Amino acid sequence: MQALGARFVEVNAMAVAASIDEADAARAGIVGIADLSCLRKTGFKGSKSADWAREQGIALPPVNGWAQAGDNSLVVRLGDSEFFIEDSPQTALCARVIPALKHCAEGVYPVHRNDAGFALVGDRVNDLMVETCSFEFRKVGGGNAVMTTMAGVTVLVIRRDVDARLCYRIWCDPTMAAYLWDTLNEIALDLGGGPVGSDIVLAASPPA
Repeated sequence: MQALGARFVEVNAMAVAASIDEADAARAGIVGIADLSCLRKTGFKGSKSADWAREQGIALPPVNGWAQAGDNSLVVRLGDSEFFIEDSPQTALCARVIPALKHCAEGVYPVHRNDAGFALVGDRVNDLMVETCSFEFRKVGGGNAVMTTMAGVTVLVIRRDVDARLCYRIWCDPTMAAYLWDTLNEIALDLGGGPVGSDIVLAASPPA
C-alpha cells in the first residue's frame, strides 16, 4: 500500500490505508478490496450466551445470521450459541462487552478474536467470488452469515452492501491474511479493479 502512495490513518493503534488514490471510487465500482483488519473485535459463546447477550442489550441475529446494532456495530451469530462482534471506528460495543465478559455467569465464555478483515465491493464482486469459492454467493441473502473457504482459506462471510453497492465482508485467520489478500487482489486487478482505501466502506452510508 505504501508503494501505491496510500494515505494512512491510525485506527485502534493500527495503520490503515484510508485511501489509495483518486481512482478508489472507480475501482470500487468494479471490484475493490479494502483492508479492515483494524476494527476492534470480540466474541463469546456458551449455552447461556444468547440470554447474556439480551441482558447486555445486544441485538440477537438469527442463527447463522448477522444484525447491525443500534450504534452501527456488527453482531454475527455462528450457530446457536456463539457470537462475534465488530465495531466500526466510531462505535464502542466491544469496549463495553469485553470487560463485562470478565464477570459473566457460568455458561458464557469469552472468545478472543483477532481476525483479519477485508471488504470486497463493486459490480463484479460475484465474478471474483466464483473464481475463489465453490459456494454460490449470488443466492445469499443480506442477513446470512456463511462459513466457507476462499482460495483454500477458511473464511466467515456476510453481505453488507454500502451506498447501494454490492459488498461482502470477509474475516479469516490473521496468519492467512497476506496470502488471501494477495490472491483476491490479483483477481480484482484482472477484473479491472484493485485495492481501495477503507473510507470507501467505512465512510459510506450503512444499510438501513
